Amino acid sequence: MLTRTVLRWTLALVLLPYLHVASAAPPEIVEDARCFVASLAAVQGDSLAQAAAAYYYLGRMDGMQSDSDLKDLIVRVSREMSAGELRSESQRCGRQLAARGQVVMAIGRELQQHHQ
Repeated sequence: MLTRTVLRWTLALVLLPYLHVASAAPPEIVEDARCFVASLAAVQGDSLAQAAAAYYYLGRMDGMQSDSDLKDLIVRVSREMSAGELRSESQRCGRQLAARGQVVMAIGRELQQHHQ
């Protein structure tokens, strides 16, 4: 009984820095980290689209957290996500990327018209 209690407290102390990172990250950064992890998990072979999605979400997070906090957040998120969560996040993040893609296409059309 005493050994289990000591083990639990030791584990809690070891995990404490990771819990601090989780509470320090704004929810939108955590969502982007989940999309980043889901994008990497979906990469199969030379899937340029999935790799581009991962870079997109990395770019959204870049500069919002220190490099070490960002790494810790991504590692924590990847360990927490189940296979089902990876699938559902892939769908959610895919819809988000599709919406951003529409904006980029509209900007491109406007630029083409402007330069004709």
